[in-house]
Amino acid sequence: MGLFPQISAGGARSSHTSPQTKTNAWQLPAYGTVAADHLFEARSQPEIDAPMSRLKLIALDAQDLAVLAAHLQDAVGTVGEMTYLPKERRFVALMNRFDWDAALRTPAAPPARRKAALRIERVLAAQVQGIDLKAKGATVNLLTAQFEPSAEPAGYVTLVCAGATAVRLQVECIEAQLEDLDAAWTVETVPQHGNR
Repeated sequence: MGLFPQISAGGARSSHTSPQTKTNAWQLPAYGTVAADHLFEARSQPEIDAPMSRLKLIALDAQDLAVLAAHLQDAVGTVGEMTYLPKERRFVALMNRFDWDAALRTPAAPPARRKAALRIERVLAAQVQGIDLKAKGATVNLLTAQFEPSAEPAGYVTLVCAGATAVRLQVECIEAQLEDLDAAWTVETVPQHGNR
């Protein structure tokens, strides 16, 4: 599989790759496709929230990142809501995450989503696979986040998305934060995967 094109500061694709990324070709694992009729569901349902129910998680190692990934599974956003800021060495994405924690704790309750921000620091380079950065309204459906060490603590954080797409971030170390920004709202569907 070819190398990702690098994301430039303005968000346009660039064919430039650094010497570090040229020596690290890699393959995406196979994931089941998401079967959901409505990735973005209108907020026609009432907002629901409880004190202390909003997440604010920090990841500083691979185990922490796995916890963030579990909460981000089936989060949806758009290409325009993702940005890489090279000068700040930061990647930020706004997504509507499915509240799996609430769904598993209270199966009888209606499913819900929350607006959340994912911030990853100490990013040296950002690359995409199968994502057209000019299509700002295109949907991105996150399946998981993975860490591949190079010279620890450095390595690559990969946001694996549906449709064989991904965002790959070269990082000095893992330093990420996931924070809910809004009250939850109920939705009609629960994400389903072919491999479940």
